[in-house]
Amino acid sequence: MVVLALVDHYGFYHLAGHSVAVFLPALGATCTVIYAVPKAPIAQPRCVIFSHVSAAVIGTALTHAFRSVSHPPQPFGSHCAGALGVAIHLALMIVTNTLHPPASATVISAAVQTLNAYYQDGGFLFVVTPCLLGPLIVVVMAIVLNNLVPSRSPYPQFW
Repeated sequence: MVVLALVDHYGFYHLAGHSVAVFLPALGATCTVIYAVPKAPIAQPRCVIFSHVSAAVIGTALTHAFRSVSHPPQPFGSHCAGALGVAIHLALMIVTNTLHPPASATVISAAVQTLNAYYQDGGFLFVVTPCLLGPLIVVVMAIVLNNLVPSRSPYPQFW
């Protein structure tokens, strides 16, 4: 997580003049899984990367679909998008055998947060950063750190 914070601050902040939000809260849970149980199927790179990216796509798409549903003063549409998105994403992870539970939080993040306020792309940059770049950095760090300790080697078990 420190590496993600450093990439966000020294990389994106200095280049773009603002944070691009590589520091996604769901990645904290991903780090817990990868470092606590690195040999588990849910900790493998394919599951981690695919699940976060697909969660971002589903969450962002449903946010657009439910944008017209409003019930002031509560953000009812975004809550519906998050709830439906978690269900759809769970089914997708089961069908593709890429189960990674922390990615369900990514769906909710896409639905309830303001997505990439500095860009006019409708939030789909959220798929690239933090939801692709973040898990890639986490997986690379996990490969390096988990393989430094012989009892934890090899990581990954499979791709």
